[in-house]
Amino acid sequence: AVFAAFLANVLCGFVGYYAFAIRALMMKMQTVGFLLPIFLSNAVVNVFLIVTIQTPLCVSIPLVQEQAVCSCIQEWDPILIGVSFAVFFVASLGMFVQIYDVWKTPVMVMEKEEKLLWTPGYNSVLLDQWLLLSRRTDMRKKTDEKRVRPSPGNEEPIRVFICTTMYHEIATEMRQLMNSIWDIARTQTERRIRESKVKFEAHIFFDDGYKNGQVQDFALQLLSIIDGMDTDGYSPIEGCEKWRTPYGLQLQWQLPSTEGAGNGGMKLTLHLKDNTKVKNKKRWSQVMYMSYVLDYVLGGHGRTPNQVEELDRDTYILATDADVKFSPESAMALLDMARRDPTVGAVCGRTHPLGSGPLVWYQKFDYAVGHWYQK
Repeated sequence: AVFAAFLANVLCGFVGYYAFAIRALMMKMQTVGFLLPIFLSNAVVNVFLIVTIQTPLCVSIPLVQEQAVCSCIQEWDPILIGVSFAVFFVASLGMFVQIYDVWKTPVMVMEKEEKLLWTPGYNSVLLDQWLLLSRRTDMRKKTDEKRVRPSPGNEEPIRVFICTTMYHEIATEMRQLMNSIWDIARTQTERRIRESKVKFEAHIFFDDGYKNGQVQDFALQLLSIIDGMDTDGYSPIEGCEKWRTPYGLQLQWQLPSTEGAGNGGMKLTLHLKDNTKVKNKKRWSQVMYMSYVLDYVLGGHGRTPNQVEELDRDTYILATDADVKFSPESAMALLDMARRDPTVGAVCGRTHPLGSGPLVWYQKFDYAVGHWYQK
C-alpha cells in the first residue's frame, strides 16, 4: 500500500508537470491552465482536511477512518471550524501574493522550459507550491528592454507591404482577398496614419496575367472584382495608372479610406507577369516582391547605407496567399509582435480553415500544429 501510494504520487506529479503545467505555459494558458489549478488544488485539499477531520463528518468517511487521522468530534464546533478556516485564509495570503505576481508576468508562445522556470525539472514533493515558486517573473523586464521604440526625431510612419501571389484562383478567393485589402484601405485615414504611424501598401503578383500585349482571362476576372468594389460611386478602373515593365504590366490604384478619396487611403499595385519574360510560379513571385522592397523601395533613390538601414528597421512585408482572409486588427497584431523583439525575423499568424464539418475539424488541427507550433 505504501509503495502504491508512492508510485501514484510520482506518476501524478510527473504527468502534472510535463503534460499539464509546462504545456499550459507554452500555450499561453497561464491563468486557466496553470494558476487556477494550483489555487483550486490547495483550496480543495485544505477544505477537505478541515471538513473531514475537524467536523462530525469524519466518522462517515471510511477512507479517513482507515488512516486513523479522524479526531472523532461528535458535535459541530463553530469556533473550531472558524479558527481552522481563519488559519487556512491567513496561510493562503502568501499564495495569493505569489499568484498575483505570476499572473502579471507576460507569456510568450512556445517558450522553452528553462525560460519559464527558475529551476526546470521534475519535483513530486508539493508540486503545486514548487511550480508557483519556480515560475520566472523577470520576463517583463527583458521584454521591455527589447521592445522597439521609434526614435524621437523620426516622424516617418512604419511601412507595411501586403504582398500576395496569384495564379488561377477562383472568383470567390479573389473577392475574399480584395475584401481584406479593402478593409485595411478603409482604415487608412490621414488621422489614423498620423496616430498609429503605420502606413499600408498592397501588391499582388499575378502569374500568367499578361502575354503578347494582352491581359489574360484570370487577370481580367480580378480586374472585374476590383471594379465592382464598393467605392461610393468611384470606379477604380477609371483611376488606374498603367506602366509596361520588363516583367509584363503594372497597374496601380489609390483605394480611398472611409473619409473619402482625398483623405488618406492605400496604394494597390497589380503586377501582371509575362511568363515569356520572367520565371513563373509562386516562389519566383516572392523573390520579386522581396527584391522590390529591398532593392527598389529601400535601396533606390540614391540613399546612403545609413539611410537604408534606418528605413529597413521600420519596413515590414506582410506575405499572404490569395485564399487568406485577414482583418486590420490581425495585421496590426502581427506587426506589434514583430516589433516587440528586434531579434525576431518573422512572425506567423494563427491561420485556420473556414467552414464546418469533420474535414474542416481535421484541417484546423493540422493547421494548429503546422502553423501555430512549427512556424
